[in-house]
This record gives sequence, C-alpha cells and structure tokens, in this order.
Amino acid sequence: MKRASLVIVLTLSLAAVAFAASQASASAPDRVSTVVTVINHGSGPMPAIARDDVIVHQDGKVRPVLSWEPLTGSHAGVDLAVLIDDSLSTNIALHWDSVKAFVRKLPPGSRVATVYGASGSADFAQHFTTDREEAMKALRLPRGEISEGASIYESLESLIKHWPNDHNRRVVLLISDGIDLTFGIAQSNPGLNTNLQNAINDAQRKDVTVDSIFASGASAISHNAY
Repeated sequence: MKRASLVIVLTLSLAAVAFAASQASASAPDRVSTVVTVINHGSGPMPAIARDDVIVHQDGKVRPVLSWEPLTGSHAGVDLAVLIDDSLSTNIALHWDSVKAFVRKLPPGSRVATVYGASGSADFAQHFTTDREEAMKALRLPRGEISEGASIYESLESLIKHWPNDHNRRVVLLISDGIDLTFGIAQSNPGLNTNLQNAINDAQRKDVTVDSIFASGASAISHNAY
C-alpha cells in the first residue's frame, strides 16, 4: 500500500485531519507538542494515518514521534483567544462578520476569549466562554492609537503567560500589522526583536499555537514600506 503524501504545517485546523503530535530527540527527552494538519492531495477519502507514517526532522536529524492523536470527537475543542492589536485602523471592523462566522464554526466544547493588545498588555474584553455569541459581542472598533513604546508581541507574551493551564488545546488568532515600534519598524523579526522572540519561546513552552491575520495599522503607520 502506498503511503499518503503528507504536508505538515502549524495551523488552527478545525478539520477531522488535524492531529496532536509529541516528539523528542534521542539525546534530549523533553517532549515537544504541536498541532499539525494532514492535507490529502488525492481525489479519494483521507487514508488512515498511523504514528509510524509520520517522520519528523529537526536540524537534519530524525526525531522519534512519541504520540499521534487525532483531534476529533472529545479532543476537537479549542480554547481560542482572538487577540486584536488596538493600534489598527478602525476599518478592520468591516471584517468582524467574517471573524464571527469563523468562531461559530468552532467544534463543540470550544471556548473563546476576545482580547485587545495595547501598551504591551493583554486586555480581556471577554474572558474564555463557551458562549460564542457573548464573546463576539465584545468585538469593538480598535482605538487606532499609536504608542511609540507599544509592542503587540509584549501583549501576546502577556496573554500566553496568563493563560489558564487546563481545558482544551490553546490557539491565538492574532490580528495585527506585526509592527513593533519598540525596536523600530524594520526590526519586527525573530532574533532582532526581543519581544517577538520571547513571545515565540513562551508559545512553544506552553503549547500555544499562534495564527495571524494581517491588518493595516492606523495613521501614518498604514503607509510604511514594511
């Protein structure tokens, strides 16, 4: 039997082909968990995929996969934090209906929080709730205020640090232009930006998947070359 071709990406996936994988190197026993999506490029149904069908490479070496669990049924739910950069243009509110439609399609048992990132903090407009309509009522216009020392990545880091330790798998939907004025517009890259690198490290440490959607910033920031 020919093995299915696999494309593995970090994603929020709500489909029945999402899996949670744990892996570790032979020399370092620390477990690393991640959410992956298997994409079927064929015309037929998705074939059954076992743990032994998955190969993980890191730094040119094959790492053992310790577990491979489909995120379906009782494991399908997510805790989704919609983190909105409060410095965005108010035009983003024209797309709130799309965000609401996406949230309504989350698997049963999911919880949603609505959070605004401003001045390096994560301000909960609505804490995690299974009432999706209540969470979406908390959506408002961004303030569109540019603060020179503000960092959306500090806000993301704050959100991750204060995330509840229980319940479902954890996902952030980050809506931002990705510009961090703390280190300068051109430095919004991992390795160059301490805030961004810290947020990445915290997300990996606490098993938080971050998906992002670009949205334009307010005022003159919306016209920058980056």
